[in-house]
Amino acid sequence: MNVIEKINGYVYVDNSKIDKSMYSYINDLAIKNFKNIKSIIKSTKRITKKTRLNPIYISKDILLIPFYDIRSEDAICINYYNIKGMTINAFNTTICFNDGMIRSFSISSYKMQNSIKKAILIDEYITLID
Repeated sequence: MNVIEKINGYVYVDNSKIDKSMYSYINDLAIKNFKNIKSIIKSTKRITKKTRLNPIYISKDILLIPFYDIRSEDAICINYYNIKGMTINAFNTTICFNDGMIRSFSISSYKMQNSIKKAILIDEYITLID
């Protein structure tokens, strides 16, 4: 899984429409790994010392980077662990994923860089405790 996004009120996972809210879908992923989304969000707030848009660590294969609140109409989450490379411009980011999928997003360089820094921080923290 590379991208979870909400478009026109519908949630898509890698371009496949699902019949759940984004929050519910992410919580189901967390529950499969004996966690819940509320506890994950609370924990990452303590680690990053930030209150908004913190990465959501699900498992060793899924670390979601939200670029908007996951309950908002234009929510996007990208799986940090599946990013192979990216090109960041002032107002647009193009990401190449490990499976060859390439997507462009209207995400500013500032927002992308801050989100990646938080994801790296969470990944380093998880590596230390494993």
